[in-house]
Amino acid sequence: MGAAGRALSIGEQVIVADSAALDRDRFKASALNTEHGVVAQISTPFDLFGTKYAFSIGFDSKRQDLSKLAERMLRATAALRPMLRRFQDEGTAALFKRAVDCSVDAVLITEAEPIDEPGPRIVFVNQAMVQASGYPVSEMLGRTPRMFAGEGTSEEGRRNISQALRSWRPVRQELLNYRKSGEPFWVELHIAPVTDSTGWFTNWVSVQRDVTARHEGEARRRASAQHLARLISSMPATLMRHRKRADGKWIRTFIAESVERLTGYTVEEAFGFGWWVTNTSEMDLPLLYRRLSDALAGGQSSTEFLFTRKDKRRIWIRLIMRGHIDPVGEPEVIGLWSDVTHERETTAKLAQTTKLSQLGEVATGMAHELNQPLAVMSLAAENALRALPKLPETEARLAEKLDIIMEMTQRAILIVDHMRIFGRTENGSRVLFELPLLLNSLTLLVASRLRQSDVSLKVDMPVNLPPIFSQAVPLEQVLMNLVINACDAYDANGAAVDRDRRLVIISAVERTQDVLIVVRDHAGGVAPDIQRRVFEPFFTTKASGDSLGLGLSVSYGIITELGGTLTVGNWGDGAVFSIGLPKGPGG
Repeated sequence: MGAAGRALSIGEQVIVADSAALDRDRFKASALNTEHGVVAQISTPFDLFGTKYAFSIGFDSKRQDLSKLAERMLRATAALRPMLRRFQDEGTAALFKRAVDCSVDAVLITEAEPIDEPGPRIVFVNQAMVQASGYPVSEMLGRTPRMFAGEGTSEEGRRNISQALRSWRPVRQELLNYRKSGEPFWVELHIAPVTDSTGWFTNWVSVQRDVTARHEGEARRRASAQHLARLISSMPATLMRHRKRADGKWIRTFIAESVERLTGYTVEEAFGFGWWVTNTSEMDLPLLYRRLSDALAGGQSSTEFLFTRKDKRRIWIRLIMRGHIDPVGEPEVIGLWSDVTHERETTAKLAQTTKLSQLGEVATGMAHELNQPLAVMSLAAENALRALPKLPETEARLAEKLDIIMEMTQRAILIVDHMRIFGRTENGSRVLFELPLLLNSLTLLVASRLRQSDVSLKVDMPVNLPPIFSQAVPLEQVLMNLVINACDAYDANGAAVDRDRRLVIISAVERTQDVLIVVRDHAGGVAPDIQRRVFEPFFTTKASGDSLGLGLSVSYGIITELGGTLTVGNWGDGAVFSIGLPKGPGG
């Protein structure tokens, strides 16, 4: 250790009168100085900003005035300390200014007071602040940060800052400021107090980041959301969102305001427990729940159901659903509700017209169907009259003839009743019915048309087929149309089809959620380019004047309204039409 090291370690001035007299092992540094011609040495310690320094002077000869020189060094060190402090402060300040000017954030420093008007004066701004505000440095120094406020600046935000300043605590605030050009810009302010070594508050430092782009983006998103909300509310349909809970129950998580226009119920009422179930036809509920599951499993499904409005008026709702898994992994279904009551009424009128047209097409055959029992009844009555005078010998014969009359009367009544049932307008309610019984009734209507075209009807039904949840007469109308179309196709082909193959085959099979009814023939099939258009209104391949081209279009509409599907294709040498209809509850 040398004299300087010892002065630093003991914190006192060290005077070495003769370096050669020191123990070379203990004072190696001083001994080294002796080798370089230093005979005497004075080391004076001092402290600057917490760092210890030693001011040392060496002499090449012995001195008698070392004490006086040491005293002068103490005075010189005391005078040197503030000069060194100033040099260090200036270096630190220059470094600070260079660092702050390199910052991408605007930095503004003010005096600590006054907090009240006119506010603390600006004493420093960096280049980022100049670029952000548009003001040169000379126009900002001496003024207050309140110079950047304008008509759009939040009074609440300014109060938050003022309260923080009065409490001498840091504050973070977003504020709308204005550039020198008058252009507004959003800033995120971080304001903190600065204290000196005694703890006295001397300044405020404000670091400002331009967040205009973020605010504009949020404003665009809000405007877009408001626009979307207005669009959803003005839609003729109503948007709803349903989520499936872990217990399997469905809950509504969103309902558009247009629900009140559609159903008469407010959004709050529609969110009420049991709202949907209470106002939906009980027979439609199982199908609705199945369609919700279908949407979740297959992505999309649709159905129609009867709903009772708040004013007790019943309307038909078409519900189109799309299912997906939301961002948190929960299953949900988006549903679009629309009132299709008028559409169904129009479709029903068109279906009724088509139905009567079909009856007209088989009218000649139906006349024959009725004429046959009437002729038998007439002949039996004539024979009975002849047998009357010969009673009692002819009593058995007379009873036989009366039985024939009764049997033929019942047959005629059955035909007329079914024509009346078939021709009437449906009330739209779905019921459970057995498909084989419906096909028995269908045979009454198409028997004469089949004979006219020399076509046989073959029915293939499994014995355990579940009942169908639908409407019997509309389905019968669709099947009747398909049978008549097959007869027309056979007639168009003439003798091209052997007599034993002139068949219309109606079969059915149970599937997971519905019953599939298939109608097939051997009449040549449907060309691929025609398959794409067969369900279009007014499209027909028949000669002009023979058909309006509404039969299959109406059939497609009927099956869709019944919550089913109707498709067309080919099999072998014929056409195949497939109808899928919901099974009854529990089927």
